[in-house]
Amino acid sequence: MIYWLYYYVMKITNNSTIIRSFYNVLYFFLSYRAPHIKFVSFTDFTIHKGEFREKHVLYEYIEFYDDIKHKIYSQSVLYFAMYCKHDKKIFRFYNAVKENCTHADSCRYYEELSNLKINLVILRSKFLYIIYVNAR
Repeated sequence: MIYWLYYYVMKITNNSTIIRSFYNVLYFFLSYRAPHIKFVSFTDFTIHKGEFREKHVLYEYIEFYDDIKHKIYSQSVLYFAMYCKHDKKIFRFYNAVKENCTHADSCRYYEELSNLKINLVILRSKFLYIIYVNAR
């Protein structure tokens, strides 16, 4: 949700001081009014829009990964058509950047890319196989 919110805040203004002030107020409000809500801090307000879009897509995919996996495991044609194209796009992106994004200093979305690698490559090879076989 933090990336979704940042995306819409950037549509209103690109002024990093205003954006930072907005997030400070939001953090204060959430910690006081809704302490049970997990608030992910977002501090890099100077990120390039292209890098932000890539970071957002990776983060969003990781957040919804379990739901996507469950729907693809159901092997419904509707879900394969809906998610396989998106999965292929994520895999192509991952394969294109994995060599150049090896540590936090080399790219701004290293953390999200590492989480994607952990979720997809290491822990869930069966899911990858189902996508490979059925989403050609």
